[in-house]
Amino acid sequence: MSQRSIKDVESFWNSNPLFVGESEFDPVSHEYFVKHTQVYVDDCFAGRFDSAVIPYSLIGKHVLDLGCGPGFWIEQIAKHFPRTIVGADLTDNALELSKKRSEMLGITNVTFAKANAEDLCFENATFDHVNCQGVIHHTPDTERAFKEISRVLKPGGSFSVSVYYKNIFLRSWPVLKYAGKLLNKFGGGLRVEVGKIFTVKIM
Repeated sequence: MSQRSIKDVESFWNSNPLFVGESEFDPVSHEYFVKHTQVYVDDCFAGRFDSAVIPYSLIGKHVLDLGCGPGFWIEQIAKHFPRTIVGADLTDNALELSKKRSEMLGITNVTFAKANAEDLCFENATFDHVNCQGVIHHTPDTERAFKEISRVLKPGGSFSVSVYYKNIFLRSWPVLKYAGKLLNKFGGGLRVEVGKIFTVKIM
């Protein structure tokens, strides 16, 4: 377990909201969110978002976006017509950015909650699906966060989780991303097989 506390994590991300400082645009502007989407898709999906990372059967379902950051995944999940989306984050700054993005896009079925992934403020079996991208490796007790995700899922629910791993590719990404864009133009984009990588059923 890391020596960092959850307060350390909260303090860092409140002071360094995701993508704020990396964009030339005002963080609450339409241009900022458009640019964030473009950068996210280019860097994480080699230029073309693969909606297979989100279950298609979300119509009428209750979804938690855990660690919502500036709201990229809320925007994508909303396209799958869930009944409700809860955007949860440890930091106030992230929640404000997500709220602003949702308002600009007219997403009305979303609410927000300040939440610690290691001790979620939701009842057991609340959600049909939990989305958690690039989040739980930042929390001091990742195993506990996984247990909390499982606890708040309904029986038969699913979750989609990604974590980052420090390796030569990530360390070299400032150079490699340009090669990735070139590969994508020739059909080399990232593909995801649902059920094998991202989506897991809770029985």
